[in-house]
Amino acid sequence: MRNYGKKYSIIYIVFLLGISQLITSCKFLTPSVMLRTGHDYPYAQFDTTTQIMDKLYKISVNDELSIALYSDGGSTLIDVVGGGNLNNNGNGGGNNTNSNYSTNNSSQQRNGNSVGGSMYTVEFDGTVRIPVVGRVKIEGMNVREVQEFLENEFSEYYNKPFVIDRVLNKRVIIFNGEGNSTSVVPLIHENTTLFEAIAESGGIQEKSKAYRIKLIRGNLKTPKVFLIDLSTLKGVTQADLTLQANDIIYVESIQNYPEKFLERLAPYMTVFNTTILAVAFIKVYVNPSATTQ
Repeated sequence: MRNYGKKYSIIYIVFLLGISQLITSCKFLTPSVMLRTGHDYPYAQFDTTTQIMDKLYKISVNDELSIALYSDGGSTLIDVVGGGNLNNNGNGGGNNTNSNYSTNNSSQQRNGNSVGGSMYTVEFDGTVRIPVVGRVKIEGMNVREVQEFLENEFSEYYNKPFVIDRVLNKRVIIFNGEGNSTSVVPLIHENTTLFEAIAESGGIQEKSKAYRIKLIRGNLKTPKVFLIDLSTLKGVTQADLTLQANDIIYVESIQNYPEKFLERLAPYMTVFNTTILAVAFIKVYVNPSATTQ
């Protein structure tokens, strides 16, 4: 019996050591943690010398734009579909249709656009098809450049055209701490800050690290990753906190490793203890002669 107990004690200890080695790895204890970086990861630095024009959002494929056209320097809203204007119900040229045109007042309202406008989607080749002027390429332009470009195009048909355009689908994604605290925040204004976006998503959570906020920017194949510390005023003043469209903000969470260790260990211990009890039962009651050997 002593040899039997000693043998299974050794097996029990070896099992505990093996399981402990397995579950002490970070990926096993915290499988939900995303966007891990090593201790020596080369984080990008904010370029304080970058010109403002370089920071403006560039129109890209699949962007949705609201475009409103006025004539006479902005006094008359033009109905480019009907060819007239909306102020006097004029009936100008013939009807023009376009496959990527639609009225979208709800989108304009949620993005703070109080003027009339129509929604256009930038197609795979970087162009949009606009009534009167036809298909034009706007990919790579910023909002002001699109405005000036369209005003020039419409000048052949209208007196002193005035264009108001807005990108409707600019947004950032925020992963705030552990759990299901994820938000998609639309960038209504060009100069939306990190503070505004975090506030919109509910603020820093109790189990979040304000001193380890990752800002992922640019092409996801070769992204720039910035590490921001908002726990001190120094960290705030050293970072360029104006967000750009499609930024990903990841706020790391505080991990309770002892609690997670016990949580992960419990199922293995249950299975092991059940197995040991079953083997002991068989040895003692089913085959009692084995315990005397």
